[in-house]
Amino acid sequence: MCVPVLLVFVLIYVYVVGTDFHLGPVSLLFLLYFGTVAGLVRMFSKQVQIWFDASCMYVQLGQALPQCYAKADIVGFYSYDYATQAPALKSSKICIHFYLRNGQKIMLNDSDYRRSVDESSQIILKKFLQTAQRELNFLSVRQRYKHYADGVYWYSDASRHID
Repeated sequence: MCVPVLLVFVLIYVYVVGTDFHLGPVSLLFLLYFGTVAGLVRMFSKQVQIWFDASCMYVQLGQALPQCYAKADIVGFYSYDYATQAPALKSSKICIHFYLRNGQKIMLNDSDYRRSVDESSQIILKKFLQTAQRELNFLSVRQRYKHYADGVYWYSDASRHID
């Protein structure tokens, strides 16, 4: 999404100013570019609600009808360890990826990439992580370094693995 928007802004710059470099128009163009990208990310972002009952995990995106996923079909999920006390690994960024038996993935990612940790969000995410582990009977099985950052763990029962 960022690259096409950048190309449009470059074409506008070349059309209006030409191929010469002028700091003022370039600065203004970059401000407009970053504002546009931030606006597009917020426009496409949705509020997510997740809850459990005896046999299903429900995921509701925005005002749409909730989707029901059988607990037995959930192989596991990757998530930050929101309970960690290590300052370098503390996070309030949402990054939870559920993997289903049929190969489908439910990827929940935050569009806010601040470096600071929001303590209230971290508490909510820690409670969600504990609830998801309890409801799905999952444990932190192993840490995976291949595709994810430090502090991201695979949660599953010992008999369910995904690579």
